[in-house]
Amino acid sequence: FGAGKSHVLEHLAHLGLEAGFVVSKVVISKETALHDPAKVFGAAIADAHLPGRSGSAIDEIATGLLTDSAEYAALYRWVHSDDVPVDSRFAASLFLFEYARGDAEFADRIVRFWAGDPLPVADLRRRLKEAGAAATYRLAAARERDLAVQRFRFVPRLMTAAGYRGWVILLDEVELIG
Repeated sequence: FGAGKSHVLEHLAHLGLEAGFVVSKVVISKETALHDPAKVFGAAIADAHLPGRSGSAIDEIATGLLTDSAEYAALYRWVHSDDVPVDSRFAASLFLFEYARGDAEFADRIVRFWAGDPLPVADLRRRLKEAGAAATYRLAAARERDLAVQRFRFVPRLMTAAGYRGWVILLDEVELIG
């Protein structure tokens, strides 16, 4: 205790931001238990800081998506590939985010889903049907714990598609769980 671990993490956070990464510092505690991926993800996305920007990181990332970039094309190909390790609702949400540009409320619900909020499958199916893409995506029930782990795979790629170098998540106070 008092050895300066938190100060080192703060220094690493500054280095990450200077290098163009999105940086989050998550304090592990009873409320943010390391064994609960949904809580760790929620804390990480809530604390995410962007280089040179303030405000909600996930909103800034969504606004900054460069849909004509090679990074976005790579994200789109990855999330739509057959062997992708994330649920098909991530591919559907990315497709619908582009399609729903005129519907700010639904686009915001998609961004909130990326940030960890639920998005009912029925809503996705209805929107996919409206877009003529209902047969493209197979949507089934998924556990929130599984979706949280999958968000750790999806969101860093989303950040890269928005022009950032990736996501650095610094975990503080981990020694307390020992």
